[in-house]
Amino acid sequence: MSGYMLDSNVLIDVAREPDGVVGKRFQTMTKGHMGISVIVSGEIRYGMKKRPDARSNPSMAYLLSSLRIDELEPEVGDVYGDIRVKVERIGKGLSPNDLWIAAHAMVRDAVLVTSDAAIQEADIAGLKLENWRDDIAGQERN
Repeated sequence: MSGYMLDSNVLIDVAREPDGVVGKRFQTMTKGHMGISVIVSGEIRYGMKKRPDARSNPSMAYLLSSLRIDELEPEVGDVYGDIRVKVERIGKGLSPNDLWIAAHAMVRDAVLVTSDAAIQEADIAGLKLENWRDDIAGQERN
């Protein structure tokens, strides 16, 4: 499977500013080629429950219902372990969720769309990245 796997910061940008740079890019994409990790779904649902009165919650609920939510395959655990060891050895600080999301995108052969600087700076070999905030397309890590 290929296509795009969206990080939580992308969904937040789209929900808050549908006509912003990220929102416009999102609107041009084919929905069938975009999905989110179940990890991202959990992050978003946590945020919605933590702040039930947030103005963006209705938009976020709609986004969640309109996107494919990808479950974890067993291989994701292997890739997670590999990249966590490598990232720790070079002293890069990534949250466990970011590592899971990166591993999931790699197993799916998907482009991870994120504006998370820590993920971008970790320079994870084989992880394909795009940052729609900067409109950087096809920034692949090898």
